[in-house]
Amino acid sequence: MNSLQKVFISSFRLIIMYGIRGSKQKERLYDSLVRIDKDNEHSIYNTDPYDSSIKNLKNGLLKNYREEAVKDALLMAGANAYYEHKKYRINEKNSYFPDFITNIYFKGRQVILEPHEVFDRNYVSKMDKFTREYPNFYLVFIVSSDKYRYLSKHITKELKRFSKIWIVKDFKNQKEGLEESTRQILEKINELRNRDFDYKAYLRNRDSSR
Repeated sequence: MNSLQKVFISSFRLIIMYGIRGSKQKERLYDSLVRIDKDNEHSIYNTDPYDSSIKNLKNGLLKNYREEAVKDALLMAGANAYYEHKKYRINEKNSYFPDFITNIYFKGRQVILEPHEVFDRNYVSKMDKFTREYPNFYLVFIVSSDKYRYLSKHITKELKRFSKIWIVKDFKNQKEGLEESTRQILEKINELRNRDFDYKAYLRNRDSSR
């Protein structure tokens, strides 16, 4: 049994033990899951036990309207996520603090949604190292169409090598346009889920034909 399987089995046991009881037990469940995650830094984080004691989309404090658009799109899609939940250590000098670790999976990898506007070579290099260090995550950057046009060809080429880029028209940090940004992101979430459904169907057909 590998470490990832142990994480999910342990998490399931904790949910059975504490999941339907009071807030004190739920806090103990959360703390236990955090300890499990620290012992398995390369594992996918379990996003099942949502409740009011856990910082998630429904009670996390968002920093700007871009993040608000991502949150609204996820909730409209019936998805959830941990918001700025945990720092992932990359090396002695760098770590990464994901915005939205979702409970959406693509080709077996857990999707991170990262609305971001500032890219330079150091940041791109750091994120490249993150995806190599934590291959169980599928990293998606969400950027405005204006910002994307001004990125250098070198940076966009590097980003596409290890991540997915979603371009949102007029993705601005202001209340006006929030609804349209949410609609575009929701559309992309649904497209990603459909692609994952097609991928799973392909695997089933491939396996059945052997």
